[in-house]
Amino acid sequence: MVHLLPLPGAPDWDGSMERVLAAAVQDATALAEGGVDGIMVENYGDAPFLPGPVPAHTIAALTNAVLEVRRAVRLPVGVNVLRNDAAAAIGICAATGASFVRINVHTGAMLTDQGWIEGAAHETRGTEDKPMRSLSAAAAPARPRAQLTCRPCALWCRKRPCSSAAG
Repeated sequence: MVHLLPLPGAPDWDGSMERVLAAAVQDATALAEGGVDGIMVENYGDAPFLPGPVPAHTIAALTNAVLEVRRAVRLPVGVNVLRNDAAAAIGICAATGASFVRINVHTGAMLTDQGWIEGAAHETRGTEDKPMRSLSAAAAPARPRAQLTCRPCALWCRKRPCSSAAG
């Protein structure tokens, strides 16, 4: 897991995106050299987290960090936008060519330090098959789009899109 330093707009942001990117690449490189099979990038330094969608500047900074991590390592890279911004994670994944996303509360509900967070799988179901309108065909990643796999059935449906009632 690459826990990014605070991003622009976060309470502890120090004003240096260069420092954020350098730390991300250093952590990703260390993880790769340590033998991990994949790397997740998330805005962990942005605490306290917003319970819903994050602002555009967080999405832009995360996108930049994911691109730098992808350039630095030859491993699958994933995206998690804390606390639970599924649309941003899927968008960043599509825009950067990342391989997977994590959505902390995709189905069901969870009581967190941000209050009750409800999953919105009904809003993300099927997005792995839809073209990203914000990307031109020339800019779209050549690799397959990320597959969404819900946590309840992650053990048995990793190699195909989720078709369960939960996902």
